[in-house]
Amino acid sequence: MVISPGQPKKGHFAKLHIPSDRNVIEAVLTLPQEHFDKLTKHMSQIADRVVTAKITLDKTLVLDHQGCLIIEDSTDALITNLVWTFSLK
Repeated sequence: MVISPGQPKKGHFAKLHIPSDRNVIEAVLTLPQEHFDKLTKHMSQIADRVVTAKITLDKTLVLDHQGCLIIEDSTDALITNLVWTFSLK
């Protein structure tokens, strides 16, 4: 996930790309400067703790019975909601 400060486009603030030829999911996220600063501050304070990002997409993805993603072609989706969970010390 690449997170950078900037002006998010109206209606979404991030894109997700799932290439069909690699086992990696790429996300590009743009946050307003104030939110970017808060996020980086919180992440640097808990560097040794787990951070979880729960992502909501604008489309449904299909998983097999083992929980593995099923795609035939590269897939793109918009991230419509993103919730961060930070562990407390």
